Amino acid sequence: MLNPDRGIALFTDGSGHHIDRSGGWAWCAIDCFDNEEVGSGHESDTTNNRMEMQAWIEGLNHLVETLGPCDVLVYCDSQLVGYGVTGKYRRRKNLDLWFEMDAAIERHHYIEFVWVKGHHESHYNHLVDELAGNARKVGRDECKA
Repeated sequence: MLNPDRGIALFTDGSGHHIDRSGGWAWCAIDCFDNEEVGSGHESDTTNNRMEMQAWIEGLNHLVETLGPCDVLVYCDSQLVGYGVTGKYRRRKNLDLWFEMDAAIERHHYIEFVWVKGHHESHYNHLVDELAGNARKVGRDECKA
């Protein structure tokens, strides 16, 4: 079980396929004692950007529901989402998810975005990338069945 005493690191990623519009999202939360929890899911008729946003929403909501408000560093390879949260990028699309994102952020004490170069040498970035991709494939296969 995670212990939020000195903050939580939350790694997030989304996966979207532009042809069949299948998508997956994933998050991994790590506390200062190296305890970790993961979550993932999938959606159809979506985009990669929506899945990047959904990963933040799902991860932040899970943390507040299980631990209460936390101090969270969110590591993400999507500059669009991270800088959209910080106000450096203008929010033009997916306004429904921006609304959910703002609500999830407001439930915590402190949130900070940390950009991670995609597919860089980060174990947790690789983990959530793989989890999001696998979730997307599961959702795609369920739709075909």
